[in-house]
Parts: sequence; C-alpha cells; structure tokens
Amino acid sequence: MNSRNKEFQQVLGDQKKTEEIWQKLAALNHLTTNRFLQATLLNALQQATADDVQLIRIKTDQSYAYKEETKARTNANGVMPYKPATVTERIVLSLDGTDSSANPGDQVNSFKQILGTNSYFREALGRTNVANLKSMSQPQLLPTAGSPAGKASVQFTLECRYPEKTR
Repeated sequence: MNSRNKEFQQVLGDQKKTEEIWQKLAALNHLTTNRFLQATLLNALQQATADDVQLIRIKTDQSYAYKEETKARTNANGVMPYKPATVTERIVLSLDGTDSSANPGDQVNSFKQILGTNSYFREALGRTNVANLKSMSQPQLLPTAGSPAGKASVQFTLECRYPEKTR
C-alpha cells in the first residue's frame, strides 16, 4: 500500500504541475490576442484629420507591471486563496503636430474634438479620457516653399492615456 501511495502522490504532483502550465499558456494566449495593435491606431489617425493640422510624430509608450502570484495558505484569519500572477498594461499615446491655420492654434481644439468623435478613440479611450493638450508653442514662422517669410504656425503635443488593463 505504501509503495502505491508514493506513486499516487507523484501522479498528483505531476497533474498539479500540468495544470499550472496550462494556466500559464492560457494567460500568454490571452495577452497576445488582446494586445495593443498599432495598425488600428494608424488607421484611426488617417481618418481623423483637421484642416491645416499636420502630425509630425506619433509615440506610444507601453509599460507592463508584473504582480507575482500568491499561493494559497492558512493564517490566523483563515485560508488565503490562491491568486494567479497578473500583468497591468499601461499605454500612453503622444501626438506631436503643427497648426498652420490662419490663426495658429485655433485648429488644435478642433483636432481634439475630431479625435474625441472618432469611433476608435471613443471606444479605446472612453468618453472622458480623450486627448489632453500637454504643450503648445508660441506662434513662429516656418519656412515654406515659394514664400521667403514663411508661414506662422504653432507646435503642440496631445496625450491620450488608455485605460489600464489587468490581465
């Protein structure tokens, strides 16, 4: 009976390890299938345009915070259940652009509104978490072809913070 008990404990241990591996594989699959896609963002930006506004740079900052799993244990207050490891995803999108409208700087708010009404940004950011104006320069003359004096424009930076996702 003791020899079979030892084999039985080995089988139970192997089953537990197999289950943990399957959980980790499922979590990795979930993470890869629900990741942030750049092509969808670029397509949305292609559809969200404003007159005399030109995007110069698009920067996405993706960070992931890993939280270790907690194993089930018993303490003075009772049983603490097992909690699997999680990853919290944070995404910040920065859009740098110029506004060279007749009155430089007026089109920045229009561009923000266009981003807010775009279906991708409305769904991804939510209604309250639209683009925020981080900086806007003073009007300056930028050289243009055919005009030695240049055209007045302002440079601006908009920031979009995607909601955090814990997986």
